[in-house]
This record gives sequence, structure tokens and C-alpha cells, in this order.
Amino acid sequence: MSINTPSTTLYNRFPTLLIISDQMNRNLSFSNEFSNTLLGYTPAEVITKSITDILSNGSIIFLETYIEPLLKEHGECLEVQLTFKHKQGLRVPCVANISLLENHLFWAIQATQKRDKLYQELINTRDTLELLTEKLRLAARTDPLTQLLNRRAAIYDLNKLMEQNKRRFVPLTFLLIDVDFFKKINDELGHTGGDEILKKLSTILQKVCRSIDIVARWGGEEFLIVLYNSERSQTAIFCERLHEQVQQIHIQNQSVTISIGIAQTNSSENLIDEMIRLADIALYLAKNNGRNRSEFFSPKPT
Repeated sequence: MSINTPSTTLYNRFPTLLIISDQMNRNLSFSNEFSNTLLGYTPAEVITKSITDILSNGSIIFLETYIEPLLKEHGECLEVQLTFKHKQGLRVPCVANISLLENHLFWAIQATQKRDKLYQELINTRDTLELLTEKLRLAARTDPLTQLLNRRAAIYDLNKLMEQNKRRFVPLTFLLIDVDFFKKINDELGHTGGDEILKKLSTILQKVCRSIDIVARWGGEEFLIVLYNSERSQTAIFCERLHEQVQQIHIQNQSVTISIGIAQTNSSENLIDEMIRLADIALYLAKNNGRNRSEFFSPKPT
């Protein structure tokens, strides 16, 4: 079958690939000028080609195992993704609609390079937006000086932890930490020196704590740690190690110590505000007893 009618010139006006191939031998009998331009062949060259000459290896397998059986059964195959080969070997991604009529396959093919490029740009834009969203989320949760959780984020995470504790109780230990004589340090070193101490202390807190613990800057020179599943003896060892680490901080010959107030949950009904209040009482006791020490909250006997 050959196409040699006045309407052939009209086929060349379609901004899509129009191809006719023989069902039996797969030889091409027609392709419009758009096809020739996109694939790099002259009209004379096209007539010498088979449909398999201009398809990628993967698309040939797809043609034999899926497209041709479907055409024999239903007479058409719509919106199949294929890869055609340019004369110079370049790959041309396309979407094809194919119909079978009088032992000939009629191919209407739309090249999708621009669509694929646009799709990739959309993916890149999505990834960029997700990255920016994550940065904004982290910025909203993070204290800008110390890079620890800020107070708001700590409370949010604590609420989730306390809800989880109602379903399955695990002992939690609240530690309120305060830098000793911080006002004096600020007066002697200036705010830059004070900020440097807070940053060094924050690095130590992140180092000694586990990923399951909550570590936050609670306000000013005060920090909050919530140890997950830590008994009294384990907490005491943790605080001792923390005191030793902090004493290694030196800025302009200025050493640093901290006081720690500790309160431990004894049931799943404990509230965050109450635990913070008890830890604060213990912190006051640590400072009153000479600083550079840790104190557990202990109810006064009645």
C-alpha cells in the first residue's frame, strides 16, 4: 500500500509523527515530513526502513510481546510509550496511538522530549520546595544560637512522648540545667563570650545524649534534657559524666560549671508542667547547696 494522493501534503502539516507500516513484514510505506525531520531520515531513506529499524531494542520487545498481539485482538493500541531512534542514534521518547486496518498499521506518534523535560523540571521544583519546606520546619523548631530544639519544639515533642507514655509507661527523667554565674561570665567576657560558652555547652549536651532523648534550650542560659527510660542510678551516672565534660570548657581562662535539677516520672499521669516545676525546685536546691552539682527532687516528709 502506498500513499500518493493530493492529501499527502496535508499530512505534512500535522505537528506529529504519522507513519504507516506493513503488518506482516513491518516495512514502512509512508512517513510525513515531521517524522523525517525528527528522526533524521529523508523520504527516500524512510521507504527502505522497517519499523524495527527506528525503534529502540526495548521498544521492539514491547512491540512483539504486547502491541502486536493487542492489535490482532482489538485492532488498536492507545497511548503506549515507546522510544524511537534518530538516524544518529539519539533516543526520542514518544507516545503512540496505533490502529490496524487492511494489514497495515497506522501510527500517530507524539514526541515527548519537551513533556519529559517539563516533567523533570516539575520534579526538580518539587524536590526544591520539599527541601525548603524541611529547612523552614527545622528553622521553626531550632534555636538559632545553639542549634538545639527551641522551647516550643521541645514542648511539642514532649506532648507526643507523654501521650505515648499513657499507652505504655516508660520512666522519663527531666533535667533542668543552668550555667553557674552566667551573668558574671557575660560581664567579664561580653555577650560574644557568653554565646560561645552556650554553643560549646550545647555541643556537649548533644554529644552525651541519645537520639531518643529530648535536648532543648529552655531559655537564656537554661537547658532542658528529658532522658528516655533512665532510672535514678543511670541518671546519676549521666549527670556525673556531664559535669566532667562541661568543666573542660575554657574561654579566655574562664572555666564553666553547671547546676542540674532532676525530677523523675513515677506514673503515666505526670504532667509536663508539673515535672518542669519539680525539676526547677531541684535546680534551686542545687544552686543553694553550692552549685556545680546535681540534685534530685525529693518530696519533703509531712
